[in-house]
Amino acid sequence: MSEASHKLENRHEPTGLAVVSEPEDQGGPASSNPHPPLISEVADRARGWLGKVRVALGGRDLDAEVIGYALAIKGASADQAAEIVDRLGELVESHAGPRAMAIVAGVWTRLDPKHRVRVVALGHGVWPEACAITAIDPDPAARASVATLIGALCEPRALGLLKRLLADRDPLVAEAAGLAVMTIADRSMQDPPLDLAGRTGVREAVAEGVCAFDRHRRRETLGALLRMCATPVGLKGCRSHLEGLIDDGEHPAHMVLRGMLRRGDALATREAAWSCMSIEPWRSACIDRLGLSTDSEGVARVLERGHLLANPARATALARVRESVRRGRSPGLDIDAPTLEALPKRAASHASRWLTCIHGTDVAQRLEPLLAHDCARVRLAGMLAMTAAPGAGGGAAIDFAFDPEARIARAAAMRMSTPSVRAEIAPQHLRRTANALCRSEHAAVRSMATDLASAMDPLSGSGQSRLVARRQFQADPAAFAAELQDVVRRGPLARRLRAIAIARQLGIGARIELELLSIIHRSAVVVDGVEALSPERREVMHSAAAAVTLLAELPSPAAQHAVHRCLRHADARVRANALDAMARVARRRGVIAGEKSALASAMVEFKNDEHHRVRAAAVRAGVLAAISGGDLRLTESVSGDVGAMLTDARVMHRVSGLWLAERVAGMCGAPAQLGQTIASAVADIVRNEPDIQVRIRARQTGERLMATMRSGWSGRAASL
Repeated sequence: MSEASHKLENRHEPTGLAVVSEPEDQGGPASSNPHPPLISEVADRARGWLGKVRVALGGRDLDAEVIGYALAIKGASADQAAEIVDRLGELVESHAGPRAMAIVAGVWTRLDPKHRVRVVALGHGVWPEACAITAIDPDPAARASVATLIGALCEPRALGLLKRLLADRDPLVAEAAGLAVMTIADRSMQDPPLDLAGRTGVREAVAEGVCAFDRHRRRETLGALLRMCATPVGLKGCRSHLEGLIDDGEHPAHMVLRGMLRRGDALATREAAWSCMSIEPWRSACIDRLGLSTDSEGVARVLERGHLLANPARATALARVRESVRRGRSPGLDIDAPTLEALPKRAASHASRWLTCIHGTDVAQRLEPLLAHDCARVRLAGMLAMTAAPGAGGGAAIDFAFDPEARIARAAAMRMSTPSVRAEIAPQHLRRTANALCRSEHAAVRSMATDLASAMDPLSGSGQSRLVARRQFQADPAAFAAELQDVVRRGPLARRLRAIAIARQLGIGARIELELLSIIHRSAVVVDGVEALSPERREVMHSAAAAVTLLAELPSPAAQHAVHRCLRHADARVRANALDAMARVARRRGVIAGEKSALASAMVEFKNDEHHRVRAAAVRAGVLAAISGGDLRLTESVSGDVGAMLTDARVMHRVSGLWLAERVAGMCGAPAQLGQTIASAVADIVRNEPDIQVRIRARQTGERLMATMRSGWSGRAASL
């Protein structure tokens, strides 16, 4: 008979049986059927005839074959069993396929490995139903065999049978089921990874086995749980399926789990202990397990996953055992120098973070073997840990900033820029290092070194320059003063002006007095024979104007004589600064300018000076003197002087008048009427000024005056 006719016969076989038995299936109760024995006899004869007809036509009785194979395979040898399994594999696509593969599942352990691989592929799609049939087989050997098969298949639809097999009364079956749970747990952690359904099925099977630990007492289920918890992903998946059972310290399985963690001697147990340190009930057992062994292989297996220290729970747990490590009670947690040198690169790159957690701030000396490692990644990790340790961070950052590896040098230069590391390095040494790194072979290091050198330069003009100057002066006053003297003596103009300003702010002008006097003397000499608009003269005059401002605050006779001489200086900027500085110093000291004093004479003489700067400085000096003396006629005199400058025909005099109005109106101690009068005059300029630049400047001055007046009004209102 052909294969097509054979399939057609198999497809119609159930229908033929149904036709013969139709009167019996559709009959009513036994009392309403007058001849039930006769119908049953006819049905039996019909089945017998159908079987004879099928055999006569060359057909097969599949049900009978399955029953025969099941009886024959029990006493068959290994070769005979393999041949019977091949015959049963031919029936997979028929209606007897699940029962045929159920027989194969019952003898799975008797097959050789190559035969098993072929049969697994042959029974794809039928195994869940076949395993369910064999799982209730009366023969314990068959149930043990199907338990092993379920572990090898890792079929999600068949994994639920392991819960029943774990609780089997026969110890052989329960042991096989426990080993199967361990097998599927290992398979879920290996490559290639299982699909989502497979991972979910394995986790559910392991979770069911752990939850039923009270009934079966199979420690293999707990071992499978520990193996799956050896990675963060597996730990997270098990927690989600066990619904808090892992974190429940009162669960009956927890005592056994903690004992397995604490006394397990396998490397897998050490890995599981390292991963499970984030679970609070297991933490003490995990620490004990990690502290038992000092072998290099076990240390390497743990450190290869040192990135798990990013979890604060693990880092905190290691930090709690510092005292026991210091006393030598947990030798496995510490890593000595020979073990560090023997570690592979991947493990050594995490050793620095491990040692930092164990030893805290005393880790600098233990990191030395890592700082000379051949691997750049290991050196980088050691450098980052070293620079984070107080006391040794500055020196390590400087050393590694010159490393030939770009990423190490870049990281070290970045650490040098942090305030905590900079505080450990002397300012002068840090500046020299930054200047040297400006010539580094790495572009990123050069850029950061330039920024650092600028930030560490007190004369850079940056936002931190004043703070840096104060710190450097406090660290070494003599060296800082010598640097200022050198800059004022022969530095560029911008740095010279900043040096004078820094000396004035720190109150150390006396340390550079000779240099300032030299500048004043040079400015008086350079006037003759030098063009008025030449760069040389402009630089000297700018320096002299800044120098006279600081000299006015010095009490020495030489400084005061130089300031008085500057009142007759050929440069208007120098004369204006000298007059303004003398007035400010006199007010600060509470000295009222007398009628015969040089300041009083200069105020009267320069009030109508041809240069706008000198004229504005004289008027402002008069205001300061009047406020110090409590002159009640201040409002009228000042208003007249400021108004005269604001209405002057010369443009620069009007501009200086706006500068003067802004400073006089908001001066401390000036009456409120003065500010209102000046604000009204400025408003007239905004409306009537023909020059556009002066009008813009007047509008800005008016806005500042209004802001000052509003601030005064709010202060007076708050005091009511």
